[in-house]
Amino acid sequence: MITKLENQADERARFERVWPKLREAFSSAADFLVELGAPNFDFLPSEPMFTTVTLFFYHLNGNRPTRSSKAVLTRWFWATAVGARYSGRGYRPNLLADATFAAELGTRGTARLTLRVSVPLHTLRQTDYSRPGPLSNAFFCLLRILKPRFLEDATEIPLGEISSRSNRSDKHHIFPRGLLRGHDIGPEQFNSILNICYLAARENQSIGQRNPRHYFADVPRNQGVRRRALASHLIPSSPNSGIWNSNVRLGYRTFIEQRTVLLVKAFEKQAGIRLFERKL
Repeated sequence: MITKLENQADERARFERVWPKLREAFSSAADFLVELGAPNFDFLPSEPMFTTVTLFFYHLNGNRPTRSSKAVLTRWFWATAVGARYSGRGYRPNLLADATFAAELGTRGTARLTLRVSVPLHTLRQTDYSRPGPLSNAFFCLLRILKPRFLEDATEIPLGEISSRSNRSDKHHIFPRGLLRGHDIGPEQFNSILNICYLAARENQSIGQRNPRHYFADVPRNQGVRRRALASHLIPSSPNSGIWNSNVRLGYRTFIEQRTVLLVKAFEKQAGIRLFERKL
């Protein structure tokens, strides 16, 4: 394409004619992805997803998307992200099928796309928060749109403070690494996304390597505020939650099982379809 634009005047003229419409589609696609928790390419589960969304808005011809078409596109977003549909052998066929789907959805307001996603639950446990990838990035998008709150007063954490996917200072190990290392639990387990939440730097530093049963009991002292704050991070806080267990190994295992359930429900609520297997 670039060669044609550089050497063929008619191609340059054609591109200049469609560029205003394409530029508007880029902008609309970016706005839509921000609504889904991806403020920039760092958060995008797969970069080609931006192209697919842009195609949808391009074929809208400047019209506003209907509520139903946005719901369909939202379902596609979470299924593609969680199911890593743009990876491995599925990359090319899924991308081509999705391009046709996006064009039809934009043109007609309806389109068929078969989304067969059945992610094993152990995949959540094995996904390392520090390694960008479809599911890892989808996890951080999910946390953003749930509007995480400060532990100390349950006010919303400004999203500007968690604007970078690669910034580790705002990401907190719920069961601290040092604590788990001391109980022979290694990084392949404690770096799981299931053990991660957003936390402002000032709170993260005050927690250090303390046991969650201690720091969650101390900050904040109001139980209602604490429940609201923990719920915003999808952290189980009921009396039988693993975070209150005095046995670190047993508590961590219980916590991972409980948070798996919460994450599955949250992802599937956003998508409106089942995304995960139900077997442990």
